[in-house]
Amino acid sequence: MVLRVLAPQTLVPGDWVSDFSAAMEGMGVVALKPMKGYKEVWDELAGTQAKGRKVSTNVDCVGLPDTWLQPAIARGLLQPIPAARRHRWWSLLSADWRRLVTRDDAGLQSPYGEVYACPSSWGTLLMASHGPRLRRKGLQPPRDWVDLLDPALGGRIALDDSPRVLLAAALGTLGLDPGATAADVARCGVRAGDLRARVRRLRAATRVFGKDGAHVRALEGGDVDVAVGWGDALVGTAQRSTGVVLSAPASGTLLWADLWAVPRGAQGG
Repeated sequence: MVLRVLAPQTLVPGDWVSDFSAAMEGMGVVALKPMKGYKEVWDELAGTQAKGRKVSTNVDCVGLPDTWLQPAIARGLLQPIPAARRHRWWSLLSADWRRLVTRDDAGLQSPYGEVYACPSSWGTLLMASHGPRLRRKGLQPPRDWVDLLDPALGGRIALDDSPRVLLAAALGTLGLDPGATAADVARCGVRAGDLRARVRRLRAATRVFGKDGAHVRALEGGDVDVAVGWGDALVGTAQRSTGVVLSAPASGTLLWADLWAVPRGAQGG
């Protein structure tokens, strides 16, 4: 048996392929097609459909971020995982993770939907601060989103270069759930103009929008005092750099998950 896998290089640990083969006791091997990032995975998965043909059936498993699950289902790129609720991994998932991967045909979360993915790793959006540098300026490390609006931090903030991160921070400074939808914002009485103004204010206070870890390097190099990004990147800098402290915003933050899913038409599906 050959398991054909399409995923970013960062999603597959170096020993995963050999561990799988060992567990199968010689009866199965992995044919891994590593891609540079999720965009390349999406392009590969959706490419045949864009040309008016069926999605390729030569991939059995694909790695995607949770934010791309809905459009992938809606475009017909994925199929439900066969008999997912009978597998051991399903019984180990908490209710929150079960809700995340249970979707209807439009890709929206639904308790009556099918299971379209299995979480493989997850984390959270965090703030990392250089405590000693801040204290020398008479400041404390930020503990919540609204602290990012302190004028004393202007030009000393770095954000992961992601619209999702900037929007989450803006929503948080307005006292909203960082993962709020447009409907949620409207129900809370916040006008779209107010949200756009908050985004502009945060952009003006941000010195670095980091691609490929540039926000982490800016914090380590002393160019900024606060960095906001995903925990998998920031935990490492806290371990390497003396004085860097991590905090999850007290009013709430975002969770992320990497998922395994089955492409539409997969041979084993």
